[in-house]
Amino acid sequence: MPTDKYKILVIDDSEENRLILSELCRTMNYEVLEMENGKLAKDTILSGYTPSIVLCDINMPEMDGYQFLEFIKKESKLKETPVLMVTSVDETDSVIKCLKLGAEDYITKPIEPEILKARIENSLKRAEFLNLEKSLLEKTFSGSIKVFSDILSLLSPQIFGKSARIRRYARDIAEELEYPEIWEIEVSAMFSLIGCISLPQEISDKIINGKPLVGEEKILFNHHPTIGHKLLKNIPRLENVAINILHQNESLESLPTDRIKKEDSIPLGAQIIKAAFAYDSLADKVMSANDLIFELKKKTGLLSPRLVNALEGMIQKDQRREAKDETVATLKAGMFFAEDCFTMSGAKVAGQWQEVTQTFIERLMQIHTKMPIKEPIKVFLMSKQA
Repeated sequence: MPTDKYKILVIDDSEENRLILSELCRTMNYEVLEMENGKLAKDTILSGYTPSIVLCDINMPEMDGYQFLEFIKKESKLKETPVLMVTSVDETDSVIKCLKLGAEDYITKPIEPEILKARIENSLKRAEFLNLEKSLLEKTFSGSIKVFSDILSLLSPQIFGKSARIRRYARDIAEELEYPEIWEIEVSAMFSLIGCISLPQEISDKIINGKPLVGEEKILFNHHPTIGHKLLKNIPRLENVAINILHQNESLESLPTDRIKKEDSIPLGAQIIKAAFAYDSLADKVMSANDLIFELKKKTGLLSPRLVNALEGMIQKDQRREAKDETVATLKAGMFFAEDCFTMSGAKVAGQWQEVTQTFIERLMQIHTKMPIKEPIKVFLMSKQA
């Protein structure tokens, strides 16, 4: 097992103990960094240092081993990092407490080199296995979401097109708000209209074309978040997505006046989706950025001020983007349409800010062979492509 790629962080207030542990680890060809206490180790990690494994004493000044364990296990990027506690033989209760806090294993003093080597190797092997398993699960999850969205795009291209625009708006709003789980917002937006697949075609057409709904149509449409919630709520890791979809149509003005802080009564993810829909409803009707911002600020009863501010930031960024000309043959996944896309006969095939996906490119090429698409096609390139 090659060891030179691993970094070991040794934390102990005893210089003698640090020296012994560090020298033993270096003889095994590990890269070693020494720290006198948990606080220094925490500051070093927060500044960007990422250890492969940690050897940590329990009793230390400023921040002891318990406090350091609590810190590292709360850090999303480091919580899987194995931590081996360095203890005395009479610290059984302390060892149990550390294991409950998430420690991987423990080593007793005086240090036996072969035991230390075995514990480190076993911990690193387990960590690698867990990382591989996690990576596989992430790819499986991402792949399943993609298949799900591709099926939706085939079942209802118009609804998918609108959802794709909402996804893009929602992601940018979430970035403005520094929302911690951007993927959650993107998936919520992508499936925000999934409940509409149960609606009659004439109602779906009205929704896509921005036409008003009347009577029974409104009742059926207002039920779509509940249907979407039921479809997604039992899928692992999509629980919050389902909740966002369920509450996406709720507005601040509809809540009881006795709510102390109304915006906290609606999940922020749901508020972001609602803000994206509010922007989408105005984008085709108002030409200038200033008019858009003015109209959105009039919706403060529907949207919280911070959502309106986030939308304003998104609009200002959009104004600085430059469109580029492409053809059907040169379109790439990840681009966004800078304006509506039509066939030469005038049929709309994609809307402004709809994301270009591989599935959509294939569909567009099929359309192009029968009804030529008007070229050039104006698109925006995101930062990774620019």
